[in-house]
Amino acid sequence: MPDAASPRRGGWWLGVVPLLLLMTALGARGLQTDAFWLDETWSLYSAGAAHFGPLSPAEIWTRTATEDFGGVGYHLILSAWGSLAGWTPFALRLSSLLFGLLAAAWIFRLGRTLASPAAGLAAAVAFGAGAFTVYFLHELRTFTLSVLLIALTLWAYWRAAWSRRPGLGAPAALVAGTAGLLYTHYYLALILLAIGLYHLLFAPRGRCWLRTAGLLAAGGLLFLPWTGVVLAALRQFTANEAAGSPEPALTAVQIVERTAVLFSSGMPWLLGAALLLASLNARAGRRAAVAAGLWTLAGLAVLIVVNDRTALVKPGRERYLLLVWPPLALLAGIGLARLRGRGGRAAFAILLAAWAFNGAAAALDGALTRDTDGAQAFPWDALARTLAAEAEPGDAVAVELTVYNWVLELKPAEYYLHGLPARFTVLQALPEADFADRVRALADGAPQIFLGLDKRLPPTPRWAAFQAALAGEYAPCETLLDLPRLRLDRLLKLPTAAFAPERAYPRFGEGIRLTYSRVTADVELSALLVWWAAPDVPANVYSVGLHLVDAADNLVAQADYGLPSEAAACRLARLTLDGLPPGSYRLLAMVYDWQTGARLPGLSAAGEAGDRLLLAEVRLK
Repeated sequence: MPDAASPRRGGWWLGVVPLLLLMTALGARGLQTDAFWLDETWSLYSAGAAHFGPLSPAEIWTRTATEDFGGVGYHLILSAWGSLAGWTPFALRLSSLLFGLLAAAWIFRLGRTLASPAAGLAAAVAFGAGAFTVYFLHELRTFTLSVLLIALTLWAYWRAAWSRRPGLGAPAALVAGTAGLLYTHYYLALILLAIGLYHLLFAPRGRCWLRTAGLLAAGGLLFLPWTGVVLAALRQFTANEAAGSPEPALTAVQIVERTAVLFSSGMPWLLGAALLLASLNARAGRRAAVAAGLWTLAGLAVLIVVNDRTALVKPGRERYLLLVWPPLALLAGIGLARLRGRGGRAAFAILLAAWAFNGAAAALDGALTRDTDGAQAFPWDALARTLAAEAEPGDAVAVELTVYNWVLELKPAEYYLHGLPARFTVLQALPEADFADRVRALADGAPQIFLGLDKRLPPTPRWAAFQAALAGEYAPCETLLDLPRLRLDRLLKLPTAAFAPERAYPRFGEGIRLTYSRVTADVELSALLVWWAAPDVPANVYSVGLHLVDAADNLVAQADYGLPSEAAACRLARLTLDGLPPGSYRLLAMVYDWQTGARLPGLSAAGEAGDRLLLAEVRLK
């Protein structure tokens, strides 16, 4: 129960509303800003989303038990959510945002129940406005659900342990919360150890003590059907550890330091001040401060011990520190609320506003979460959207993945590229011994090859080897995407040097032929052309001119570039359509001497002569 009553406690929830609106605004920004990464696609796979399903609850149980080895609770919830809201990335990630909002609301209730409404509001702000919390509002993983379950379980435990008549809600929530934590993620058992330690040392002995211990035990018994999976997961983990040395884990000092920095959004001094004030409450015997402090310290201590043996928390994987976010938020809230209780209402309001403002600014900046695993996601979604618009049956797609463990990218690639008409490979998956032969086999008969480069690290030698294997057969024509982490080029098959006599090509002069053209018009007009020139065509003499004319043959747009010096090459030209009225237009091509302006005579594939040949009829709407 609260340490001290506070009048008009019912109106305090109004202070939580602006926080929830801020969290929604910040969290919604990330719902579609990046692609699913490995862990998120495993969530989809285990829940039977998209082409991975559909799965019944029993099938989700089996797939998680035999392939994922993690907690099945989140996958069952995600499957139910997807069935109701849909399987789009936006709809799925909305579940994480909702769990995060509920977690902030329940942390408010936790602080209000244990200490005071002011402590509840401060705890909710400390948790919900943090940049690290905001980042996980869009991650399709268990973490916001985990924080919600921790807050719920702590509240239910307190009600059961300290109230003579807790009613039915709190005991049921304690049993469900205990089982829910274990079924959601195994590492959440650490917070149950912290609760158990507090129960042994500080909870009052008697009927309430026995009842609460029984409720915790009942929640644990509900987990018995999954214990075989836990043992299998431990065996697999041990085998993985024996196969190779793990990456270095964070030390105990680093865990404490990262906890302080991430929780406070880069302002650990503010957290330190709040904890110092909370310690004064603890020294005064306030049991809420003692409980929050013990839960936080015990959670960190157990996490440090476990991490020393399992390397659970590594650089970029600080997400497991969220285990202590609810009790740490409660402790900070109790400390900040002490200011208000001593007549410092203005200071209390200023500190809460400063915490929220700093967290929002850090969330928008993104520097604190830039090295988080999910923040390094390869943009498979952008690649898939481009291929869906550009690829045709028979095309090939190859991606150079520069990340160290490229195998981890295959599950997201499978999710995003499923159903596309082109065949796909990762260059790192091709054996080095016959790499060139495998490249030519991939390209066999493909009109187009889409070559993607992962820009997170410099390209490996395979990038140059791939292009060398296709030299003279394919040429890069345009860069379809140039993002911070992805470049995507289109390569078109070039004609052979000896033309089949029975095939006609548009030609200019005696040795220049246009062997491929693709013209599209939307916001602008794009003309993709493949040129072939005979060996005796002088280099750097001729240029290509593209003219867009209206129905009256008036020139309305134009693009020019030098005729490629290679024997066969591809060029992309773009013409602006700004200000042109709807109607019919024609795109014409010519080749001319750029010094004199003299045009070469042309002959279309149909045998029509002229110094400008028709490429396409264009209709603007």
